[in-house]
Amino acid sequence: MAYDRYAAICYPLRYGSIMTNKACIQLILTCWSMSILSVAVPAFSVSKLIFCGPNKIDHFFCEFNPLLKLSCSNTHIIQMIFNSLSWIIIVGCLICIAVSYVFIISTIIKIPSRLGKRKAFSTCASHLTVVGIFYGTVIFIYLGPSVNIPFQQNKVVSVFYIIVTPVLNPIIYSFRNELLRKAASSLAKRITMQCFCRQ
Repeated sequence: MAYDRYAAICYPLRYGSIMTNKACIQLILTCWSMSILSVAVPAFSVSKLIFCGPNKIDHFFCEFNPLLKLSCSNTHIIQMIFNSLSWIIIVGCLICIAVSYVFIISTIIKIPSRLGKRKAFSTCASHLTVVGIFYGTVIFIYLGPSVNIPFQQNKVVSVFYIIVTPVLNPIIYSFRNELLRKAASSLAKRITMQCFCRQ
């Protein structure tokens, strides 16, 4: 998405030649390959562990850290590998997004008309909102100091990136549609008026 926004705003006349079907397939395959690799390495590591206690995971899905807590083996090296992988993937993705938005913002600043600037910023606002929600929770869970964070709090934050972010995605992206914005605004006014009338 960051690369798509970068191509659309920085090179609007060449967008069709940059974002070809081949380029889209290459981006998708790169994302899938990184995702598979980032899951395969911890899964392989966990498959080598010995589990000898009560095999009940204290989580609402099969998360890596709760699995490590169930193991009788020494998990120090696996935890280090997982933490290193988390840092590389999360920070690497954030750096790519940040670099693309540095170019985007520098291009937007050069746009002479105020309307053009507003349109360009509105194109990026939905993506930045989703990125902020998703990476904020992921950083809190995987890159934060896990010693000081209560495990129950970790479970609550996990709900955000597992459930809330995917639910919010279509809502946030659909607010770029002007008709939907007007409908939401009129609905909010109608609800506000009904609340005042009852009082």
